[in-house]
Amino acid sequence: MEQILIRHAKIEDIGSCHVIEAACFDPSEAATERKILKRLQDYTEGFIVAELDRRVIGFINSAATDRPDLSDEQLKDMVGHDPAGKNLVIFSLAVTPEFQGKGISRQLLEVYTRQARQKNKASIMLLCKPYLVPFYQKMGFVDCGKSASSHGGFEWHEMRMNLIEG
Repeated sequence: MEQILIRHAKIEDIGSCHVIEAACFDPSEAATERKILKRLQDYTEGFIVAELDRRVIGFINSAATDRPDLSDEQLKDMVGHDPAGKNLVIFSLAVTPEFQGKGISRQLLEVYTRQARQKNKASIMLLCKPYLVPFYQKMGFVDCGKSASSHGGFEWHEMRMNLIEG
C-alpha cells in the first residue's frame, strides 16, 4: 500500500468524511454532514484525516471538555466544547470499509494521541460498541464499563486513555 498521509481536515474533506461516516455507522447513530462540518469548524485541531492518493479514507473528529465523563450528549453538537479543555472526546473514528483491517485506525489513533500529549491534554475518552473494546484496549484505552448512553439504540462502552501519569 502507498504511504498514508495523516493531516488535519479541511472544509473540502467534509463530503468524503460524511460518506465514510454513513458507511461505518448505523443510520440511527451516524452524524449528519452538518454535524461533521460543525465539528471541523469548531475544533479543527481535533479533526484529522487519513489520505491515500489524495483520497480521504478515514478520519477522527472530537471535542475538548473539562468534564471528566461522557454523560453530556450535547457535546456531540459541540455544545460545551472548550478548546482549552483537558479531556478529549472522540466522536468518530471511521475508515472506509475497503481499507478496514489495514492498520489505518491504529495510525490515526497514534497521531491523534501524540498530538493530544503535545497539547498537554489529560485524557482521551470515547464510546464504542462491545465488539470494539479489545481493539481500543490494544491501543491503550481502559474499559470503564457499560455506558448509560443508548445512542442510536445500541449498547456502548466508555473507554478512557489517561495521558498524564499519576
